[in-house]
Amino acid sequence: MTKIIKRRSYFGIFLAALLFSTMLHWGWHLFGEEEAPSDRVAQSGPVVSVCLPPFCDELPSNEPSESVSRTTVAQDMSRDSYRHHVDVAIHDETPQYSRAETQQDPAGFADKNATHQVCVFDPVGMSGMQFTMMQAWQRTALDEGGVRPALTLYGSAQSALADFNAEACQAIWLPSELAEGLVPAATLEAFGGAPTLKHGNVLAQVLSTPTPIVERWNSNDDHGLMGVVFSGPAYLIFNKPLNADSLPALLVGRRLATVNKAQAYFASALGATPVPADADIVGTKFNNGTVDAMFATLSMMATLELDRGLQPDGVVLAVPMYQGSYQLIAHKDAFTDEQWQWSLQYFYSDVKPQMEKIAAQEQEWLASFNLIYPDVGDAPSRENLLQKIRLELREKGIYDAEILTLMRKVRCKLDQGRRECVTPVE
Repeated sequence: MTKIIKRRSYFGIFLAALLFSTMLHWGWHLFGEEEAPSDRVAQSGPVVSVCLPPFCDELPSNEPSESVSRTTVAQDMSRDSYRHHVDVAIHDETPQYSRAETQQDPAGFADKNATHQVCVFDPVGMSGMQFTMMQAWQRTALDEGGVRPALTLYGSAQSALADFNAEACQAIWLPSELAEGLVPAATLEAFGGAPTLKHGNVLAQVLSTPTPIVERWNSNDDHGLMGVVFSGPAYLIFNKPLNADSLPALLVGRRLATVNKAQAYFASALGATPVPADADIVGTKFNNGTVDAMFATLSMMATLELDRGLQPDGVVLAVPMYQGSYQLIAHKDAFTDEQWQWSLQYFYSDVKPQMEKIAAQEQEWLASFNLIYPDVGDAPSRENLLQKIRLELREKGIYDAEILTLMRKVRCKLDQGRRECVTPVE
């Protein structure tokens, strides 16, 4: 009898412990404020630490470990997958749509109880890489960022900017080349400012670091930067055969499509004719021969099917003019400090690794085009030319002086032998 009582006693204790454990488990899921930390992966590369500015004397050999997002950008963001879904509207002079219905998150919470409206420019549509990327940001914002954003898709950059300026949306996602005048960080696409994607990613890390000076770099009186990601090199592409290989000789007498003031000045300075073109139709102008040349990243070439304009005799100048990037820009008082910082870190930690993979794949695609390789001996004169253009655009107030200085410091951190590191002018 005593043994039976003891067994029943042990069994009761076991059931009580099991019940208590179950209650703790479900209580954590239902009421817990934090999730278990995700797995970590370490990536090597240069890093600029939080002792900015000035930069630390020594750079650690490895970047801090970066989290793998619980809602990572969709894996089908490769060139072939999103190019397959290019909307025919972007090949017309006037896009067939300028604004789509607001995209809902899976649970519908963001639209039903939205705290913010976000304009997203993606000429491909809902299947496009940019909108897919922002959907991942939206879902993670619901879980981790303290934000309930609703996304509104735009096939027209001008319409998206008009609604943002009218404060119909509190934030906007668009290419940096279209952010000119909105935030200082639009200068990140300064000609020759970031020679490689590695330079761009160091800049992105700096701008995601919470310090007073970085806040000044990220914002002005009206707007601020909530996220930035570099998408890879931007090249000069031509839809006609060329006989020259130096930068000035290539552009003399050419019609260069321009989407902002900096590109228009670049064209004029090198003897080309600037042809203003909205981002909505610039690809069409290149493909039908209305213009002779334009700036394009490989992502743009895929999305806008610019390889059609490059056939059969078009060429690509195989030297990056700048590193293409995208930015999430918001009205200054629309988000809390914590929300700003969460979003900046999200793009650096979660989106940047995805974009690096895509950029690496796209470099393989580049080899399929007719390429012009500039004379190696011409590199110093080309760098001097691009620096001269940067300085002139700084004097005109188009480029931000502090961002140019930041970019020069990053160049010198990665290559201390540059002449500008001894006698800086930026």
